[in-house]
Amino acid sequence: MTTTVRETLALESFKGFHVLAGFGGLDREISTTTFIEAPDSWKWIRGGECVLTLAYAFQTEEQLLALVRELIERQATCIGIKTERYIKQVPQSVLDLADQHKFPIIDIPISVPFAAIIHPVQSLIIHDQARLLKYSEKVRHTFFGLSVRAAEIEEIMQVLCEFTHVDLAFMDLATDRKYIFSDSPQLLAALDTLPLKDVLNLYPHEDVMLNGRLLGHLIFDADAEKLKDRWSEIPINQAKGALLLYFQRREVRHQVESRYRNEFVQDLITRNIRMEQEAWNRAKSFNWNLEGPQRVVIVDIDNYKSCLTRAISGGQGVNAIENSKSRIYAIARSFLARLNGGKYPYAEMSDSIVFIFPSGDENGGGFFNDLLRRTLVDMMKVIQTETGFTVTVGVGDPCNNVFDCPESYRQAQQGLELLRRSTGGNVIASWSEMGVYKLLYGVAGTSEGCSFMERYLGPLLSDERPAGATLLDTLQTTVSCNWNLKDAAMVMDVHYNTLKYRWRKICDLLGIDPSKSGDRLNVMIALKLYRMHKKA
Repeated sequence: MTTTVRETLALESFKGFHVLAGFGGLDREISTTTFIEAPDSWKWIRGGECVLTLAYAFQTEEQLLALVRELIERQATCIGIKTERYIKQVPQSVLDLADQHKFPIIDIPISVPFAAIIHPVQSLIIHDQARLLKYSEKVRHTFFGLSVRAAEIEEIMQVLCEFTHVDLAFMDLATDRKYIFSDSPQLLAALDTLPLKDVLNLYPHEDVMLNGRLLGHLIFDADAEKLKDRWSEIPINQAKGALLLYFQRREVRHQVESRYRNEFVQDLITRNIRMEQEAWNRAKSFNWNLEGPQRVVIVDIDNYKSCLTRAISGGQGVNAIENSKSRIYAIARSFLARLNGGKYPYAEMSDSIVFIFPSGDENGGGFFNDLLRRTLVDMMKVIQTETGFTVTVGVGDPCNNVFDCPESYRQAQQGLELLRRSTGGNVIASWSEMGVYKLLYGVAGTSEGCSFMERYLGPLLSDERPAGATLLDTLQTTVSCNWNLKDAAMVMDVHYNTLKYRWRKICDLLGIDPSKSGDRLNVMIALKLYRMHKKA
């Protein structure tokens, strides 16, 4: 423990001392004692001092008020005044100021020499410093032993909890795993139900960084001031050092494992494996079961490359962007691990992560479909909340075996590109649900596709006036309302006669008869091509 005002006043030699104001600061730490008698002596205050004075140079209310204000500003701990010598009582304005800032003002009996104060206080400080040094050495030696033994995160956190006597948790951002050492219902509920950023706003925390990359958060269920105490600060810093050494070791293992894992998955989705036995042997080294029907899922970060380019060209650095990407990958792995216990092949690309899953059967029943979609929706919400990025997810159709995964990968990749063009991203693109977009993928952006779009939408696209945009919006809204003019008028919040006028003008400009199914089909296809072209 540190030497506090309260602890000092409890000494036998301090009987008869009275606290006049600043009772809220009795637990402030005293680092040394000093005298102040000259009018400008406060200039040499460095913080943490127990100031003693006869108040000879501060006999007026203005002088004493100015002194206390300077001591508070310079973070002195308290002031002891012999009030019976030069001032009979401390003015109320000075007491109010001390109460406001929790700055203790102590009345020292006139009969007590300052030497009788200094000696016991300094002895107590030196004794506590010796205890702190001994404690610091014990903490350092303990965490050094953990690092030498390559201790895991659980053991490091357990030791930190024992030294600080504080409920705590550690959030590993790379694995999305929580290490909790707390019985507090509030902390447990917060970690279980709240987004990470809300938890960090509620509880004091320490970031664990390695080479500018954010690796995790130490979260404490304690008052922030307690954590600043040296008896807590020392083990927290030592624990962070042990964690950094752990992460450095894990980083080396991860780099080696990632290289072989990524190469293996890329070989699978590009038909670069010649012999079946090679695939089984390599899968066995990762404890993956690749037997039976499989399918590919791609989680692709929207606008990642453009954000990265802007950060580089703007001289902002890429650490924040890279941290977000790592966090997105960790969240994706964590959520999709719920579907297969974490034992699945995955590969990390430049702005996407690719998974290969067992699909249950060739028709995608059982294991996937509804459960997969719910999991992906929850994952996308967490990613956007925690990182600010959105992702587009491509889901390929099931294939008979892992050697047919290139086709499922192609479907997932084309599906997410198609829906990103037409919607802008932040969607799930399941190839089995793509419908006509599968056919349009091959012509979108080509001369044939542009010609078709120009044939059926040209007059509306070439009209750059506000009226042109209004007519195009009217067409899109009407088609989305199943060609029902009354429903379209309600959606656009315009009078039905206004919409009928626009509709006649649209039909005249485009030369279509909406009663003919062929014209309707052509317009619908042209609108889909337009949306794909516009987003691209």
